[in-house]
Amino acid sequence: MKLADGTLIAGSRGVSTDGEFIQTEVAFGGMRWYKLDPVKVVTTAEVRNPDLSKIDEVGLVDLAPGGAHGVAGWANLSAVELFATPLPR
Repeated sequence: MKLADGTLIAGSRGVSTDGEFIQTEVAFGGMRWYKLDPVKVVTTAEVRNPDLSKIDEVGLVDLAPGGAHGVAGWANLSAVELFATPLPR
């Protein structure tokens, strides 16, 4: 997520479907957040209690290392839906 102050954060929730094509929901409650370095695509320090009431952008990041070849290190998404309430700024 991109917070209103420009900070990029990534949540701790991992999703594994073990190769099956299934629908998965991710809730933000109880998630730990980490600062994201967008150049290196790595997380750094934990961000405690980020202000999630002021989010400018929501995205998806895959932090798994590449697997060189074969079926390792990839993600397959068919749709992503976000349920949120936009607020004017």
